[in-house]
Amino acid sequence: MTAIGTPESPIKSVGEFVDCLSQIEKFDDSFIFYRGHADMHWDLLPSIMRCRDNIADNEHNIIREIISKYPYDFDQEYTTFDRLARLQHYGISTRLLDITKSPLVALYFATENIGTKNEPNGAVLALGTPASRRKFFDSDTVSCMSNLAYLSSTEKKILAETKSRTIAEFNELKPARRLLQFIKAEKPYFDSSIIKMDLHFPLIVIPKLRNPRIVAQHGCFMIFGLDKKIPSERKGNTSKIIVSGDHKQKIRNELDDLGINMPALFPEIDKLSSHIMANYA
Repeated sequence: MTAIGTPESPIKSVGEFVDCLSQIEKFDDSFIFYRGHADMHWDLLPSIMRCRDNIADNEHNIIREIISKYPYDFDQEYTTFDRLARLQHYGISTRLLDITKSPLVALYFATENIGTKNEPNGAVLALGTPASRRKFFDSDTVSCMSNLAYLSSTEKKILAETKSRTIAEFNELKPARRLLQFIKAEKPYFDSSIIKMDLHFPLIVIPKLRNPRIVAQHGCFMIFGLDKKIPSERKGNTSKIIVSGDHKQKIRNELDDLGINMPALFPEIDKLSSHIMANYA
């Protein structure tokens, strides 16, 4: 008998999805987070790492240009991570990847219709993350990874490919010294030593719950550093539940009955207006 939630037998209802959740193996020292993909083949990567090279290579310029033109929108964002979170909210490509603590929220995004002739199967990824890879918004490691966004692509490449064997050697590199300047701008107390390995592997970050959308979506972020791929030994316990492309709307209707819909997850007035208008279309 084929297991439910696989490519051969994707889930077709919320009930089947809940049954699959009960089969996910949990570990004592891990936290489970979720990510919904409208296409099961999509990679687990933030938008800046999925963009064309000319956009990815100008990450540092894009951030500065947005903030320079809308400075008042960032008055209360005191760290680079906070600024990246707000930029993510505005739809700007960043090194943050939206994830959620709620499997039903992830299922909502997995049932998005991407408008192709044959709607692809979606997927909900359940990310079992070791406690050591879970940080809060004020973590020093999060500051190190966030401020990579201010470096040029050449500087980031030097940090990624350096053969430096010690912390001291790494911190003598010119890009590392520039990175330190950005970190100290938000954390003057920061010790003048960046650990190379801290810049490579993604972290789960628990943000401040100031943004209504983050609150509504039980949102968190995965922040990426210098690497585009997560090494297998760093993936933790990752499961994937496949969602039938032919049953996306049916599942959306069931989620709507449970209060998981656009107005609930996007509490801004423009999203609510779109939902109301669609009901009368």
